[in-house]
Amino acid sequence: MYLYNDEYIFGSHVIVGSATILVYEVLTTLDDEINYIWMQPWTLGTFLFWANRYLPFVDVTLGMYVQFGANIGPDTCDKYYRGILWAVATGLFIAELIITLRTLAIWSHRRSILIFLSLMTLITSGAGIVGVVLENHSFQFEPPPLGGRGCKLIKSRRLIIIPYLTVAISETSVVCLTIIRALDHFRRLTRYSWVTRVYGYGLLFYIYLLLITAANIAIPFAAEEPRYKGYFAISQHVFHSIFCTRVIVLIQRRRWARRSLPHADDGSLSHAPGVNVPMTKVTVHQHTSAGAPYTTYSEGDVETAEYTTGGKESSAVASRAQPNLDWTQ
Repeated sequence: MYLYNDEYIFGSHVIVGSATILVYEVLTTLDDEINYIWMQPWTLGTFLFWANRYLPFVDVTLGMYVQFGANIGPDTCDKYYRGILWAVATGLFIAELIITLRTLAIWSHRRSILIFLSLMTLITSGAGIVGVVLENHSFQFEPPPLGGRGCKLIKSRRLIIIPYLTVAISETSVVCLTIIRALDHFRRLTRYSWVTRVYGYGLLFYIYLLLITAANIAIPFAAEEPRYKGYFAISQHVFHSIFCTRVIVLIQRRRWARRSLPHADDGSLSHAPGVNVPMTKVTVHQHTSAGAPYTTYSEGDVETAEYTTGGKESSAVASRAQPNLDWTQ
């Protein structure tokens, strides 16, 4: 029976699971969002963050409706499916843009990297848009069987794999650049827990997202019903959003904690105005590089920032040791 076949049940589990993960993520990271995004000066990066974080609620809500709604006409289904596809495509583009900007930042905005990433973004985005447009025009619906729920998609092309292929190409290129830069940073740094976490998040989530992308490429060839060719489309958007949110919050936390570490007039450690940063254990490490002493301040195992104690020469040493991850510049 249409309502209770295995694909319907599995698709229902996927959409409900995606919605649950999205809501849980927002609730558990809301305090960080308030401290490090809302209470800081607003930039273009702020609006990219909000779009990346909250746009998944659009396609999750639409996805729940087309999966469980009753008495939905074919015309309404067509509009909702188009809306979902464009919401997912827009969300993935924003997430890829954030990842690209972060990659450009860790390469210190090197011109050759800028040109490469710009060309890659133009090519992959253009191909992805073409795939979405062609897929949208291929949808055909009919009313579900008596007592059935949701929309019954009876025809669609397999062109939905084009956007996923472009995502896979883009992210593979970005992760290769990230690994190269990470190896260079790890050779020069002794203890930078926040840098390790940024690179660690990037590689770990790349593996997760690549698996979901591979599933989205394979499923259109395996699904019996056209409506289930996009099993994990919404899930991929949700996980892209989570990954970018975590990386942005980690970088923002490091930036503002670094500003707060210099000593105040009374000799105590002070924080940037408007930031509720819980100060845990602060460890001071004395180093010597090329004969010039400098100091590393570590706040627990989360943040590490370097400040000099040996004048201009040591200042240069410390400055060179710090990778630039400010993706909003």
